[in-house]
Amino acid sequence: NITVYMCQEHRWHAQLPQILKKMGYNLAILRTHWRFCGWCPELTESIVEWEGPDGTRLAAIPQYVGGNKRFQTTPIGQLHRIIKNQGIKAAVRWWLGTIEEDYKRYNWTKLPAFLWSVTPETGIGHFLPETLMEIKEKGLRGEGEGKYPFRFTFLLAEEIPEVFGKPTSIFRPDPNEFLYLIGWGAWGNDPWSLPREAEISVLTAERVAALNSLLGGDTFEEKLDTAWKALLASQHHDYVTCGRRELAEILSGYSLEVSKNVTKNSLSNLFSRVDARNGDKSVLIFNPLAMERREIVWVDLNFMKGEAYYFSLFDGDVEIPYQVIREERYGDNSIKTSKIVFYCDLPSLGYKVITIKYTEPTIKPVGMDVNVASKKISTKYYDIIFSDDGGILRIFDKILRLDLVRRNGLNGKFRAKVDGEEKISSGEVNFEVVGPLVTIVKEQGSIGSIPYQNRIIIYNDLRRIDFETTFTFNGQRIGEVDVREGATWLDDHKLGVIFQLNTDNVTVYSDRPFLIHKAARYEGIFPWAQTPLEQVAFYGLTWADVSSPQCGLALFNTGTMGYRAHNGSLFMVLAQSGPVPYWGDIRLKGNYTYRYALYPHPGDWMEGDVPKEADRYNFKVLTYVGDPHPGDYPRQLSLLKLIADNILVSAVYTRNGSLFVRMYEYQGRNSSIILTSPDFQFDLERVNLMHEEAKPLTLPIPIEKHEIITLKVSAKFKAKNSSVINRE
Repeated sequence: NITVYMCQEHRWHAQLPQILKKMGYNLAILRTHWRFCGWCPELTESIVEWEGPDGTRLAAIPQYVGGNKRFQTTPIGQLHRIIKNQGIKAAVRWWLGTIEEDYKRYNWTKLPAFLWSVTPETGIGHFLPETLMEIKEKGLRGEGEGKYPFRFTFLLAEEIPEVFGKPTSIFRPDPNEFLYLIGWGAWGNDPWSLPREAEISVLTAERVAALNSLLGGDTFEEKLDTAWKALLASQHHDYVTCGRRELAEILSGYSLEVSKNVTKNSLSNLFSRVDARNGDKSVLIFNPLAMERREIVWVDLNFMKGEAYYFSLFDGDVEIPYQVIREERYGDNSIKTSKIVFYCDLPSLGYKVITIKYTEPTIKPVGMDVNVASKKISTKYYDIIFSDDGGILRIFDKILRLDLVRRNGLNGKFRAKVDGEEKISSGEVNFEVVGPLVTIVKEQGSIGSIPYQNRIIIYNDLRRIDFETTFTFNGQRIGEVDVREGATWLDDHKLGVIFQLNTDNVTVYSDRPFLIHKAARYEGIFPWAQTPLEQVAFYGLTWADVSSPQCGLALFNTGTMGYRAHNGSLFMVLAQSGPVPYWGDIRLKGNYTYRYALYPHPGDWMEGDVPKEADRYNFKVLTYVGDPHPGDYPRQLSLLKLIADNILVSAVYTRNGSLFVRMYEYQGRNSSIILTSPDFQFDLERVNLMHEEAKPLTLPIPIEKHEIITLKVSAKFKAKNSSVINRE
């Protein structure tokens, strides 16, 4: 029954009022108690109503103006020295003396009452009660009772509303007022990239398992719960940055392994229940997104000796053209392994079964033209030319009739300060795979003394361009670490990739938790080490975008969330290396691989529908290959389809056997939602984030701007030749 939210590390964001309220909280202590990695907005009021972007209000005790600076103007090291040399009580007295100074300096005197709190990491938190009671009796320095300027008492968090009363003002902080000082790129960015991989895997596994359970299979709830717990623990601050990196990696890896096994078992069970007759092999393709999509599908096929010398693909009676990426044959020329790609129209949050027949293909794939000599690729959307020294020379949009990036710019180039010198990458471009549907370009080069390999995947029918870059580090100092304190937050000189839109007149947006907002450069100075905040990266949870009214560039990430934008250029931080205060000497050695994607698009982020395209990049389609067999369920099935152009589904999962769907509005406008399915009938209830307070719903479902909603779905399969399955 905890109703007051407090936290030590900086994990605040603008959408928390509605999240906390929907979890049963009625008050937040809107403060970051360990401000090494950022802080909350400041306001000198006793108690306020904190209003989120959707209009939800939550009572909050704010961080008073000047309080954030205290973290570094009263350094932890000084407290520790006093504790060591003079004892705990002397340290507490010194600390209370600085509060007295701030009380006068920042005009806290206008507050009828103010709340103060301290993190146990200062070394004094556990000793405050005894020492404070002594000070209450004898004064701060033994001068006698009443010499300390405050009358104070200890409160339980639940007692705060009674003491401070009702809020008298509304606090509407801009999302950019939540400052994030993250050491992007530290440890090769593994603290963020590894959990992101596991997170996407768990979210995907939940969706496959949910459909599996509706068709009579297991929910795998216990295993998924274990995966979530391991993932959350792997991101704990003390695991990530305080000498426990190996444990964090073990936990992330365990979460990933558990969720992959759930996905594998769910797909196997689904395949065993569907109608996969006809042909010589069948492939079940699962789409984890609640939207129909035409997607590139990659499949690895394995054959016995003499089993197949050629094969064709069919969607029902329609043959599908495919491209062979890689193939291995036996001595009798029969196929041993074949990696193929093809495009397929997939149902929303569901599956489709395609057939493999051991017959010669009658349709050849057609698509892009590739001129290896001139390093030019022409797709459905673009003419792309690669530079002789690495990177992309030109991207010309055939539909918009525009050059999207600056010619002879730094597009797809890497930039960094390596061992104290500013460097730009240089590489040699070769064509690894040339084909009509997919072409893979391989670039090898170096940035300073750091060699790299960059695989660039161009699709004929997709606007997106995928990158997979591997650097081989050998202890180089990357960025300004070891040059000045606070350099771990100075992102311009770290190793990163850059792209440059062909205009300076741009707006910059990024996605935050359940919110898309205009990005802004931080301003001011972080007192510790006098760090200039304007050199600190803003963050995009899965993407950042620079765009003009005509066109834009979005850069999708898989954990490399630190971005810098300047005059149409978009720079994404990948790595830093060297000595860092508190964290030690974290030089990189060995191979580190980064995956990201460039998405050129028409218009701004909204016209280009960047959020949904980012989801398509992160939530890949899944495949399962097996032998043909009869089954009770159809060859194509969709659990649900969302009819709304401004809504994203963020989670589909089961809890105690019941199905839940969570979604949010991302364009900042009121609208309505229709959930439909060709294969299931629904009864819907709206619940809070704790799955409580159920209220029946009818379609269409109203949704406010920036609102997050959770639905409990009772789904009945529209049985055709099978028995009716009715599951909540």
